[in-house]
Amino acid sequence: CNPNKMTIDSHLEVYLASVGCKDEGEELFIKQVVYGCLRFKRIINVTLTALYFKHGTEVSRDDYHLYMVFAYLTIMRVEDLGVPVFRKFVFAHDYQKMFVWLTFIFSATNLNKWLKEEWCRIFDEQYVEDELIARLLRNVPEMSEVIERLRDLASTKSADDKTSEDLNRSKHEPTQLQPFNLSKSRPRAIPEPFGIKLENPYKKPIPRSLRDPMGDGTMKRVQDAKS
Repeated sequence: CNPNKMTIDSHLEVYLASVGCKDEGEELFIKQVVYGCLRFKRIINVTLTALYFKHGTEVSRDDYHLYMVFAYLTIMRVEDLGVPVFRKFVFAHDYQKMFVWLTFIFSATNLNKWLKEEWCRIFDEQYVEDELIARLLRNVPEMSEVIERLRDLASTKSADDKTSEDLNRSKHEPTQLQPFNLSKSRPRAIPEPFGIKLENPYKKPIPRSLRDPMGDGTMKRVQDAKS
């Protein structure tokens, strides 16, 4: 809803018409929830900030608006609705998501440690203690049963999902390993051997003076005579 183009009332009217809501009671309740989320936006925001901080690995940002509605219903309307009606809303949604939310909000430790200080920045401390926190703590015994039921259902659903996943995996034939289709390499041509002339680089020719010290061919004649 863009407030510059459409008011909240107009947006609600368009939405209710689009979903075909004709029941006056349902229409009134939806409007109350929307107005309530806007009116108590600050306390809802700090509550969800604490939820996402404490249970960051268990909650998704995609479910923020879901938790926003339940924050309003839980903190402000749980006794107006009554546990039986509130319970119906809870079990109409994902069990694991509701389990995380109810475990968080109906914890005395969380209320007095994580939330009280932040709530007192918005409301008077006496109102926070005597109304908000006291109202939630009064409903802990009944909500504990709901929480335990959600725990069981969430665990069962998780087990069923795993079993279904295993069955689907088993239906697929195992992958047959095939050898790699590699082309055979051609033998490399071996070059013809070639001769290597070995010479002693340190061998020097006999000096001419030794072969013919007289310089007149005498040594050559002597050698010829011997032969």
